[in-house]
Amino acid sequence: MPEAPEDQGARAGGPAPVDSFVQRNVGETCGTPYWSQVGRLARYPIPKFRLGPPTAQGQLLLDVGCNWGRWSISAERAGYAAVGIDPSVEAVLAACRVARQLGARVHYLVADARFLPFKPRVFHLVFSYNVFHHMAKRDALASIAEAGRVARSGGMVAVQMSNRFGARGLYNFLRTGGREPKGREIRFWTPRQLHRSFSRLVGRPRFLAEGYLSLNPQPTDLDLLPVKWRAIVRVSGLLRRLSDLCPLLRWTADSLLVIVRKTGATPP
Repeated sequence: MPEAPEDQGARAGGPAPVDSFVQRNVGETCGTPYWSQVGRLARYPIPKFRLGPPTAQGQLLLDVGCNWGRWSISAERAGYAAVGIDPSVEAVLAACRVARQLGARVHYLVADARFLPFKPRVFHLVFSYNVFHHMAKRDALASIAEAGRVARSGGMVAVQMSNRFGARGLYNFLRTGGREPKGREIRFWTPRQLHRSFSRLVGRPRFLAEGYLSLNPQPTDLDLLPVKWRAIVRVSGLLRRLSDLCPLLRWTADSLLVIVRKTGATPP
């Protein structure tokens, strides 16, 4: 099999170019701030893992809806044994290429978030970012239930979701007249809806503010973003830190990280 251009660049000793799939899809996978980088990425936008390192080296993490693998690689760098799933064959193949190029030991497979191909209580952490809020509510609920099923007792489920009461959620509601979203349009959930759904399907959740004025602001990517978006990311980071001191601010965040610790003792 002939080598991909990315592998040829690495073998030639120069910096390997960013995979063509990532170049084409970075706007869709990483969000609005990255649309200016489509076809122009100088490096991979791999974020810092939001939840920090595992409590023990090599704990299993499942990245649901991994696409080209940015969060899987982020988790692997934090110390997790990462597995990524996505329904797109093309995305999973790209994730394999990117992981190989960056030297990340991540396992990927093609799978549907609504029907995860794993036994119950396998993963220490089930993580999903910028995925479930694109789904029709019925599909999102099925995916949340599956995330809870494959998480170990004493493990954790962490899912990023969009907040109806954030600035973007309110603007979207006014712009669309409250019509039902279509296709991959973002569904904005109220904190009450999130609390009820996760409590019923997984366990009692807690919430962290994830982004303000943007659904996916990553401070590690400031060098990739236009000036306007650098300012927004910095403001978002400040508001996120303030929300740790004043929890009421969390309910005005544009995106929330919903975290559930499953009850029960961790099996050996």
